[in-house]
Amino acid sequence: MRKLLILCMLCIAACATTNQATLYEPSSRNFSVVIPEGWEKVNMEKYLLITKYGPFSHYILVQDYGIDRKFNHTNKKFKKSMLPLEASEVIIDEISTDEQIKNFRLIENMPVTINTYDGFRLIFTYNTADGIGHKTMYYGFVIGDMFYSIRYNACNEAYYQKDVATFQEVLNSFRVLQARVM
Repeated sequence: MRKLLILCMLCIAACATTNQATLYEPSSRNFSVVIPEGWEKVNMEKYLLITKYGPFSHYILVQDYGIDRKFNHTNKKFKKSMLPLEASEVIIDEISTDEQIKNFRLIENMPVTINTYDGFRLIFTYNTADGIGHKTMYYGFVIGDMFYSIRYNACNEAYYQKDVATFQEVLNSFRVLQARVM
């Protein structure tokens, strides 16, 4: 997580602010999503990161990657036939065993439907190594050979509450590009 935040700050100069909601549907990604008005897209190659107040305050992160991906902090892996809560356990283990994550506390882990896809929702809190508290709402699902995740992270409850409704709009706009599903 800390590496992600440092990388975000290095890329902040490459941000592009949207003055209106825009559809994000690059040929290099396997999904589309609407970026809300006033949010900045941080140019990242491996995922979509958007923010309104800066990535240290809060961000929405959207990823797609093959289920054969190796994680940094767990040996657990995704499988095509996994149930949503089994997939959530892979993510929980990856996050909770990260040495940069302190005081990880899982608040919620439940199955949900994400625009017709059977998935999961996690809500958790943690502190960074330097003591800054964060709250995250994390959605994910496996389809075919791909795992998709959409998460909202904020550095405190005030920032979290400020744009959680906007995050829900982004989540509702999320679409897997069927032609590219493996």
